[in-house]
Amino acid sequence: MKRTHFTTLLRSSVAMLCGALLVPAGSLPNAYLAHAATSDEGAATISDDQLDSLVAPIALYPDPLLSQVLVASTYPLEVIEASRWVDEHISGHAGVVEVGPVFNSIPSWDLEFWNRSIKHVWTLDGTGPGPGLSLTPDLARPDGTLRYDPGTDYVLTDNGVRVIGTTIKQNGSLTLVRITHPWRLQETYYGRSPDGWIADRNDATYAYFGPARKGILAIDVSRAGFCARSAPPTHVTVRIGPVALNSQRAPRVARATSVRHVLLHSCEQKPIRLRVIAPVAATVHVAQLVRATDYGISDSRLLAAQFGGSFTPTR
Repeated sequence: MKRTHFTTLLRSSVAMLCGALLVPAGSLPNAYLAHAATSDEGAATISDDQLDSLVAPIALYPDPLLSQVLVASTYPLEVIEASRWVDEHISGHAGVVEVGPVFNSIPSWDLEFWNRSIKHVWTLDGTGPGPGLSLTPDLARPDGTLRYDPGTDYVLTDNGVRVIGTTIKQNGSLTLVRITHPWRLQETYYGRSPDGWIADRNDATYAYFGPARKGILAIDVSRAGFCARSAPPTHVTVRIGPVALNSQRAPRVARATSVRHVLLHSCEQKPIRLRVIAPVAATVHVAQLVRATDYGISDSRLLAAQFGGSFTPTR
């Protein structure tokens, strides 16, 4: 989109947003009708210079934040109602802790703002955004038990983190879970982006802690989302074994009971299936990263591989 067109769109949206903010919520429908009937008069109430002054402070905001501003300026009440889903499902209980890697702080801020029941944002990898404190609830034991039990009835998980409890509501990648204490992880990733890529790094880990003990571990490494035939392949090493804790109290493979070496080409997927005993961890090391923009792909990251893990209980 050309900058002039973008600026025009942004100025129009800010004008609509200002109008929405100035109208009491109870009289909003009448205000919209009145505005429609007197659109010519309304257009003259804010001058171009005033609109430019309003737009200037947000013109360079990140695109995800601007997208929320533009939507909110058109459907302010609908945005509020859609965002309060956590509060609506916990019925005044002791509160919620949001847990996960937080790769994008804007959705996290949005959740906190509209849902007053969210008391803390804690992240397993230390990516919690400010303002305010964000705790890293590291592992107390290899069975997935976490330290710093918050004492709340609910946990909101994101980005591949699952805790043991009863699922109350799923909303995209977010899952609201009623938990028992002490709280305990069921499965999680370390070092994987929300879109499934290991990016800007060579290593990632998947761990399944329980409650099931016996099952099939499925690990998939892939470059199916990177189809550049001229790109060189890369060596990938997958190590699988019982869970131990590293110096940061994150899961690692205590001793490898299975090691797989694969040569991964672009557009290719390599599945691995094993019978295992939980708790179990799988670490993936990708030897060579690829810069997607060098191959005409509009992703600014250095890509390693797409990485997925799951555990299917068996008898």
